[in-house]
Amino acid sequence: MPTATLCTTAFVNLARATARGLGMPELPIIVLPHPIGGRSATALEELVSAAMNDLLAALTQRSQP
Repeated sequence: MPTATLCTTAFVNLARATARGLGMPELPIIVLPHPIGGRSATALEELVSAAMNDLLAALTQRSQP
């Protein structure tokens, strides 16, 4: 099943290290600006919209073994 992780810039290094540690170094990680909390609904919609192409690509493009 296609999977991708979304995280903010503050946690991207942790997300990549965790993926490697769990044997998933190719796990797609979509990085969003930090922080997310406290943003308005409109601002969150803009973040999601900006990341949507990367997310769709991560979920639909087959990675090479």
